[in-house]
Amino acid sequence: MQDPHEPTLVNLLKGGIVYSDRVTTVSPSYANEIQTWEGGCGLHETLQGLHWKVGGILNGIETDSWNPASDKSLPENYPSNPKFLDLVIETKRKNREILLSRLNMHPTSAPLIVSITRLVKQKGPELIQAAIHHTLERGGSFILLGTCYDYDIEREFNHIRNHYHNHPNLYIGLYFNEILARQIYAAADAIVIPSLFEPCGLTQMISMRYGTIPIARETGGLADTIVDKDDIRFGEDQRTGFLFRYPNQNEVRHALDRLFQCFYHEPHSWKSLIRSGLTRNLSWSKSQEAYQELYFKNLRRSA
Repeated sequence: MQDPHEPTLVNLLKGGIVYSDRVTTVSPSYANEIQTWEGGCGLHETLQGLHWKVGGILNGIETDSWNPASDKSLPENYPSNPKFLDLVIETKRKNREILLSRLNMHPTSAPLIVSITRLVKQKGPELIQAAIHHTLERGGSFILLGTCYDYDIEREFNHIRNHYHNHPNLYIGLYFNEILARQIYAAADAIVIPSLFEPCGLTQMISMRYGTIPIARETGGLADTIVDKDDIRFGEDQRTGFLFRYPNQNEVRHALDRLFQCFYHEPHSWKSLIRSGLTRNLSWSKSQEAYQELYFKNLRRSA
């Protein structure tokens, strides 16, 4: 239980790792990342030495709660079912019109990009800012709904809001509102998730459940739940979004350019991304089975 960097201190987390039977994280990729210098927060060598008992099981979402077919927050409900893809797309368009009117934004058929997040360093606020600028440069619309408890970050987004004062294609809301968040999921074409690290993430799962395409950094649970549009290792029916690897503004802009290209010039691929997201099993059923298997295996070993 000795801290690896301060020998006179006890490190309870290290002790938990050492004396446990198994160590689980909320995604397989994050289980690998915490064994690196960058992601291990000083315990990477401990985790590397015990790698045989470290693993990850993906979180899920409550699909009964996050269900556009029964979500009472939505102006127009629609099935989260790839068999009704045209209905999904048409109803999302109606929800977009209603939402843009409510937020005093200009009605448009250009892509609506959104971000629903806590505005903390982990979530890459400077990358969200880059996404706002580039989306508006490309003629798209952007909605940010973000809770913020950091004065400097809040000031930066207020500066952007003032810079684009009364811009018809931009809404920045620095507060929490679950009803509005659900309406944004149901109206958006795509959602930006540029996290610096993400143990699992639920935003991308909710967005796919609502027929919204994720644009995300390839890290943690984001990498485990999103398949890039151009990833030839997977069939087209398995690709669900746009991934970028490095947390910098050029990568965000390039991912958005790919999205705009797909939206305007590759309608078949665009529909395929939505369909694949709707097809994904994002419920807790697979996760609970994996946890049960893990627990029973350890019980048998200790018996």
